[in-house]
Amino acid sequence: MHPKPLPARPSLEQYKKQAKELLKAYRSADVETMRRVKRNHPRFEKLAEPGFDIRKFALADAQLMIARE
Repeated sequence: MHPKPLPARPSLEQYKKQAKELLKAYRSADVETMRRVKRNHPRFEKLAEPGFDIRKFALADAQLMIARE
């Protein structure tokens, strides 16, 4: 994973919005998003693909992903 550089004036509101969008995409069972989570979230790395339990991915998990990326 290559971290994204921070913009000169990072917006917390934008990161919150990105986390909510990530959560929505994951819960809609978007396969690419599920793979992204598997690659970048330590708790989901070892889960089988693509059949994760969608309910176990919370907003806090999405926020962690955005922060790590």
